[in-house]
Amino acid sequence: MKAALTLVCAAALATGPSAATRLRPGVFLYASPELGAPNFSRAVVLLVRYEPEQGAMGLIINRPGDLDAKTALPALAGMPMYEGGPVETEAMLALVRTKRPSSDAVRVLDDVYLSGKGEDLEAAARGGRAFDRVRVFSGYAGWTAGQLERELKLGGWLLAPGDANSVFSREPGTLWRKVFSLMQRREA
Repeated sequence: MKAALTLVCAAALATGPSAATRLRPGVFLYASPELGAPNFSRAVVLLVRYEPEQGAMGLIINRPGDLDAKTALPALAGMPMYEGGPVETEAMLALVRTKRPSSDAVRVLDDVYLSGKGEDLEAAARGGRAFDRVRVFSGYAGWTAGQLERELKLGGWLLAPGDANSVFSREPGTLWRKVFSLMQRREA
């Protein structure tokens, strides 16, 4: 199933001006090797907010950090806190996979919500399956109005539909490499 998701994702990759029209929460941004921004080298970013007049916000989903997620909630001890991006690195944000989010949670994908509420984190962490339902991030990726669109036009990012299985992957470090190896095979 994972391979099929990756193939579908790679087939849907897009760059350039038309890609900007598909920017919305729930889209993956794969950093192009040509991007040249060290903060985003080999990054896979899940857009969590997008408003053309105000800019965009995303979370790097493939960078488990050195900090323990128990900083956010003791029940998450042993899970890494992810490096969500270079903006406000002291801020903690979370993605939770749930069918019953709090009223303040923001829908990003089907059953995946951006939340800072302890009740959402605790509910998702119950039953010993926290790794499959919670990701805590320090910081986020942010773009001002028009900035992400310009980076897309310059070929800095590849767009693909997001999916919950990739967001909560047990091998997040492989996400970028899989997509780019598929792209290289397609171009050969």
